[in-house]
Amino acid sequence: MFEVALALTIFLLALTIIFSFLIYRKLRYVKEEYINAKNVIEDIIVSFNRQFDRQNERFESITSKLDSTHFKVESLERKLDEYDGKLKKVEEEVSNLVGIKDEVSTRLDGFEKKLGDLEVQQKKFEERLSEFESLEVSNPRVEYEEAEDVAPIPIRREKVLSRLTDTEISVLEILANEGAKTAPEIKDRIKLTREHTARLMKKLYEQGYLERDTSKIPYSYRVKEEMLRFLKKKRA
Repeated sequence: MFEVALALTIFLLALTIIFSFLIYRKLRYVKEEYINAKNVIEDIIVSFNRQFDRQNERFESITSKLDSTHFKVESLERKLDEYDGKLKKVEEEVSNLVGIKDEVSTRLDGFEKKLGDLEVQQKKFEERLSEFESLEVSNPRVEYEEAEDVAPIPIRREKVLSRLTDTEISVLEILANEGAKTAPEIKDRIKLTREHTARLMKKLYEQGYLERDTSKIPYSYRVKEEMLRFLKKKRA
């Protein structure tokens, strides 16, 4: 009976040892799994923290850029206000210039009218001068007596050139000597602005001193044949 109890005790003890060993292995496995899981979780947390830090840096960068943009927008708004004020001043000046333009236009009309009257008087003077010259040929004594009472009139040029300035005569002489030229070519010779030279050439053309070739741009000008003969005769 004692042997049976001892055998049973040994069996139970062996069984207990086996179960204890199995439980120990299970606990060790669970512990290892726990450690692995803990490491994975720590890695996840570290990675999350890194991503969070990067996102936080990006957010701070975006916030800084937004602040800078806001500052620039405020600066632009101030500049726009300044430009708006300047634009209003320019509009006022333009309005004043329009009024001045109308006044100048009115004065120019008056000047043109006076110039027309002067041209009419000049034509009458030329007619009287022609009569005077004819009288001088037919009766020099009478003309001499009249000259005692009338102040002599200085005539520096022939009647054909009497209405031209020195610059305009220089242009005619350049064209007569060197042939057809454009307004830019003449500008370099007479040292005037492009606009002034263009007006001068147009004036000489409209008054009949020049001929204009419009087949290409810029237009070229040349002295008319009769004017060219007159200039050659004048130089001779």
